[in-house]
Amino acid sequence: MEIDEVVIDKAREYFGLSALERPKGRLVVKTGDALLPSPEASGRYAGIVLDMFCRGVMLPLLEEERTWVELNRGMSWKKAGQNYLALTGPLPELDEWAGLVPSQLSEMIY
Repeated sequence: MEIDEVVIDKAREYFGLSALERPKGRLVVKTGDALLPSPEASGRYAGIVLDMFCRGVMLPLLEEERTWVELNRGMSWKKAGQNYLALTGPLPELDEWAGLVPSQLSEMIY
């Protein structure tokens, strides 16, 4: 699967990662295929940025629940932290969308 360098650069810019990546910085950015199974990834990552589309179409793997379960296992969830999922594309009808996601997520849709 191709990893689009533009997505990597934009994520670094948007999240202000460059300053944290310095040699003695607090952050290490790993690039690779986040959708490949990796036993050593469990609880390791503070953030995962995905390029969710290939040729303008959502990757079929991202429509499978087990993919999101595996991505969740890779996250180092912080009780006081905030975790986000940002999607692009046409805006959904929020009430309808809230009814389609797990209750923990639907409470955050506004």
